[in-house]
Amino acid sequence: MGKSWIEVFDNWQSFLRFCLALLFVVIGVPLATWLAALALENALLHRSSVELTGGAIIFRGLENDKCVVPIPSNEPWTDTHCKLKKNKKVHIEVSGYINLGIHRLVKAAEEGELRETGWVTADGHPHDQGPQACLYENRTKLNIDPDLPVGAVIGFVQEQGQLGPMDYSNNRPDEHRILKIGKETDLEGLEGELWLGVNDQMIIDGPEFKAAYSQISADCLAKNPDYKFNGATPTKEALEQRWDKYIKQGNMRAFFNDNVGEFLAQITTSD
Repeated sequence: MGKSWIEVFDNWQSFLRFCLALLFVVIGVPLATWLAALALENALLHRSSVELTGGAIIFRGLENDKCVVPIPSNEPWTDTHCKLKKNKKVHIEVSGYINLGIHRLVKAAEEGELRETGWVTADGHPHDQGPQACLYENRTKLNIDPDLPVGAVIGFVQEQGQLGPMDYSNNRPDEHRILKIGKETDLEGLEGELWLGVNDQMIIDGPEFKAAYSQISADCLAKNPDYKFNGATPTKEALEQRWDKYIKQGNMRAFFNDNVGEFLAQITTSD
């Protein structure tokens, strides 16, 4: 008895499914295996690893490395754990704001008044701008780098076997070793571990530094009615007494202790 065309069609469908399944086993599985091996090889050869070190996030790859590092404003220097090489180019971008006088923020909040509060970017506070400018200008001698604005982001490259910035007296390396970073900069031809810091004022024992702190002109104080010491406009004698107290207590980071906030630095190295 002959088969109906429906039965024949069903048999062809089964046969076709069998052929496709066989084709997948013979070609598809090896192809998928080869593609997976190729992907694994590519991942091994061109992988990028992620390291978490001392607050820094470091992405390492063949083409370039990238370090993302918070820079706290209450520390003179921060180790980025990012190693620079002479044959690599370095691009640094720094974002965020810090405040150089938390006591002014607190006072403004307590009294409900709007006051100059010293918020600055990584470029720092220009010496000649704002009501606090003359205070900053008078005390630039106390900055880690007197030639750069207060609050600016600065850098230092610690060469192998050499001193880091924290090893120098008063955390102040030789000025020619300090790098101007700011909001954005490019570096090249440097080898060593990169440190970033905030260019604020250090308490340094010495008559010239004491004078820089205490000799504030009457004109400067007139521009800064909110600058008070024990509720009154500070006199030279009162500021000298405060300075002596800093020295006696060893409070060399008094200015840094008055800072709040942090910057975020992104450091990219490439060929």
